[in-house]
Amino acid sequence: MTEAVINVPGDDVLVVRRNEFGIFAWKSGFRLHLLTNSPKCLKTMLSLRQKSPSPSFHSTAATAPSTWRPYNEAVLHASDETHTTEANQAKTLFYTGKIGRLPIGFSTDGTEQNALVTKDVYDSLPDGPFLAIVNKSVADKNRPQWEIQRCLTCNPPSIPLIQNKIDKSTFPSILSTRNFTEVSEDTMKLLNLNWTRVPHARQIAAHLMSGAILYNARNESALLVNEVEVYGRSRLIDCHREQMRTTKGTSSTTSIPDTTGKETYEGIRPITIPDMGYNRLVIGTFTCDILVTSSVRLDDSGKGSVSVGGDTSTFEITKQDSGHIRIFLDTERVGQAADMVKKTIGTITENMGVEHLRQLRTKFDEIDTYDLSRCSGPLTNSLLYQPYTIFTFGNHGTHKGAGFAVGVVFNKIGESVILRGKKARLYRGHKEGPGDMPVVEVTSVHGTTQDHPGAVW
Repeated sequence: MTEAVINVPGDDVLVVRRNEFGIFAWKSGFRLHLLTNSPKCLKTMLSLRQKSPSPSFHSTAATAPSTWRPYNEAVLHASDETHTTEANQAKTLFYTGKIGRLPIGFSTDGTEQNALVTKDVYDSLPDGPFLAIVNKSVADKNRPQWEIQRCLTCNPPSIPLIQNKIDKSTFPSILSTRNFTEVSEDTMKLLNLNWTRVPHARQIAAHLMSGAILYNARNESALLVNEVEVYGRSRLIDCHREQMRTTKGTSSTTSIPDTTGKETYEGIRPITIPDMGYNRLVIGTFTCDILVTSSVRLDDSGKGSVSVGGDTSTFEITKQDSGHIRIFLDTERVGQAADMVKKTIGTITENMGVEHLRQLRTKFDEIDTYDLSRCSGPLTNSLLYQPYTIFTFGNHGTHKGAGFAVGVVFNKIGESVILRGKKARLYRGHKEGPGDMPVVEVTSVHGTTQDHPGAVW
């Protein structure tokens, strides 16, 4: 601080302090005295300011342009994309929106200039003209440089947050061949399609979540989802729906999303549900719940830890953690799911076999047991990497013993239902027609033995 001592007629000696920018701090009454009653004091003040060292800056009377640029034009002008192709302009508008940058306009001589700022800065600026000191920031020569070594059109860059986990995972070279995108409004809608109006919504949800990465921003843990099974919400749609249990009048943990906006993504809740001593990792929506049946940890804490089956012991999501989970979908699967909306369920499932039937241990007499809604991710979409189910066990093992025999029987049951639906039959001795599977003995849903051909399962 620099001080200037001035004798003001009729007043005591005033000490006027000047800050590091050379600007004097005075009271409004003293300013009025200088401008109206004492030109001599004003001249003294100005001479003191001229003699003091202070940074110089150029100031002109600001003139507003006749019209300001519309929003999109301001973004393109600030990004120097005004004269580029429409494709580049669309890309610029998309990415500036994704990273939350908003355009502002300013003018000193009637010519509008534009800049991009964050929402906090945007909201803090006044709506009308204002005088501001502009500073040109100088870049440090030693600052890190970002480089993108891939075509943005064909291969959008991976999310840096997930890329960091991929680089430090057990198999970075394999995961780096995939691209991931965070759940968007469009994918939220796809995961919440009504099963009655869109029967193939179960296959759409299965494709979207298989191969996804779950990231817990609270503890920085990450999980690659290798395989999922999808179940409907209502009793009339799926007898294997998630059960709504209560304990002492209070509902137990559920994957049904919150309706008050507490979820990270509207209509999506990832959570771990305790069930009979197991922890079931479920991604719930309003219309279905998606059970994770195979997964692998990507972060350092659980690096390479694998869970296979309905019990996921390597990745827990509590109620407190649920709101901190971010979901990144495989971009190839997102494109496939979007195309499925336009197709029929027959077209979608024409290449699906018993390996796509859900793994169940009860209610095998129900037709919705045989929904083709089990799906593996792009990296595990092979029998070599898929968990065994009761329908596929006959293809594995030593080919002998009771377990193998049961696997063969259920494989035939699954094939018969896939081919004939509610008309599926099991015959004894010989094959009667398409979808009719020969078995030695058939046990009915009531537990009695059928001794004659034509027993309906």
